[in-house]
Amino acid sequence: MNIEATEFLMEQYGLWVWKDNGVPRCTSPLLAIMLRNPANEKRMGSPIPLISDDRALMVEGFLGRLVKTDPAAVESMTLYFVHGLTYREVGGRTGASYADARMLVRAGLSALAACFLIHEKMAA
Repeated sequence: MNIEATEFLMEQYGLWVWKDNGVPRCTSPLLAIMLRNPANEKRMGSPIPLISDDRALMVEGFLGRLVKTDPAAVESMTLYFVHGLTYREVGGRTGASYADARMLVRAGLSALAACFLIHEKMAA
C-alpha cells in the first residue's frame, strides 16, 4: 500500500468516524454533542464514506498500536484527517510549525502503510 492509498484510506476513515458508523448502541456522548453543534454542519453533510466497518476498525487498531510508539504523529493525523484541520491549525494545536505538522502527518501515514504491509505479510 502506497502513501496515496493510505492517505485516501485515512480520509475515508475520517468520514466514517463522523458518520456514526460502527458498533450499534455504542455511541459516544461526545459524538452526540458534536452532531448537535451547528458549527459541524459542513462536516456532517459530507459524503458517505467509502470504507467498510471492518477496514475502519482495522485502521483504528493500527492507530491504537502506533500511538504507543509515535503519539505526536497519530495526534497530528487525527487532527488532520478526522477533524479536518489544516497543517497550520494542526501545528498550532500541537505546538509545532507548519512544516513539522506536515512531516508528522506524513510520518504517520508511512507508519500506517507499514502496518498494513506487515498485516498483509502475516496473513499470507
